[in-house]
Amino acid sequence: MGYARFRYQGKVLIAGKPMYHLNVRAWTSGALSYIYPINDTIDYYLDAETLAPIRQEFTHTEREKDDVALYNQETGKITYRYRQTGKIRKEVDTVPSVYDPVSVAYYFRWRDLGLENRPRNMYGGRKLYQISSRILGTERIRTERGEVDTIAVLPIIRRDGKPDSKGI
Repeated sequence: MGYARFRYQGKVLIAGKPMYHLNVRAWTSGALSYIYPINDTIDYYLDAETLAPIRQEFTHTEREKDDVALYNQETGKITYRYRQTGKIRKEVDTVPSVYDPVSVAYYFRWRDLGLENRPRNMYGGRKLYQISSRILGTERIRTERGEVDTIAVLPIIRRDGKPDSKGI
């Protein structure tokens, strides 16, 4: 169906605060690329202390207008602007300390893995979810570079405090 490549680009300063810079490129393949062509790059800037998103820069090679999303973590407002003009495309009111799907995955990868009672609020396109995780166990898998010990994790997804199994 497609591919995604995640790269850690190092630490940067934005407005004097240290941020982690992640670069994600996603593209569709095969027949899906004709039906739903995606060839986008997103640069994520995550607060180094909380891992919450502060800024996302979207580059759409198939479309003409690139976006920037600015997260105000104190108020929960997300502002989407066209990169070239700075014109506001849309604004979304969520809750303070809100994550997106990529940053919440990194949060649980680095912190609170398996702590089901410590959910993070995640804005998933039009809905607000509470995400946590449960460790199911460990397993050893074979890769091109040898065997690796892994942790099997079950995401716990809630919406308005109730279990949501429909996915994101």
